[in-house]
Amino acid sequence: MFSKLLSLLFPETNYEKIVGSLEQLEPNPLTTQLQNNLLVLTCARYDDLRVKATIKVLKKHGTKHSAQLLAHLLHDVLLEELSDEFIWSPNETLIVPIPISSKRMRERGFNQIEKVLSSLPESLKTFVARDVFKRTRDTQMQKALSREKRLKNVADSFAVIDPNKVRGKRVILVDDVLATGATIAEAAKTLEEAGARVRAVALARA
Repeated sequence: MFSKLLSLLFPETNYEKIVGSLEQLEPNPLTTQLQNNLLVLTCARYDDLRVKATIKVLKKHGTKHSAQLLAHLLHDVLLEELSDEFIWSPNETLIVPIPISSKRMRERGFNQIEKVLSSLPESLKTFVARDVFKRTRDTQMQKALSREKRLKNVADSFAVIDPNKVRGKRVILVDDVLATGATIAEAAKTLEEAGARVRAVALARA
């Protein structure tokens, strides 16, 4: 009775219905080189409605199912595309989520990328490091800005908490959607300045 009442008060959105019916997401990997020569591996296309719906539901609700779908997508692409490039040892490689601002954390209550990384299979979860990187200030929402304003918006907005944890390591930096690449490029630059060798990965490309 209570569940019926909830469904009447809060009916499922089309995105939620799509995600609820999914068992897996199909990888469609592509590597893009940004203007600063950073290579970004993207796992799928954002205009794939199933991928878009899953990311939307993850960012809005942080559901376990949406996080698991994206974690399996990320797992498959990482092992397929980077298996020859990386030494899979926790002493050599770290998987690091793009941190969100304190304002966004208060509003949302979670970092969507951390949700995904927490749902990775154990074989990759041991590489995840959440305590090495942070946002130093709140920034505007990027999607409403021009590329030039996006670059200014994210400039100097990240910091490495403990450079000793990343110096000399291969860091796989993970974000959700690659649009202009301004955020992930700034984050990668900060890690590289601390001595890391960075490979950027986004769940989807716009």
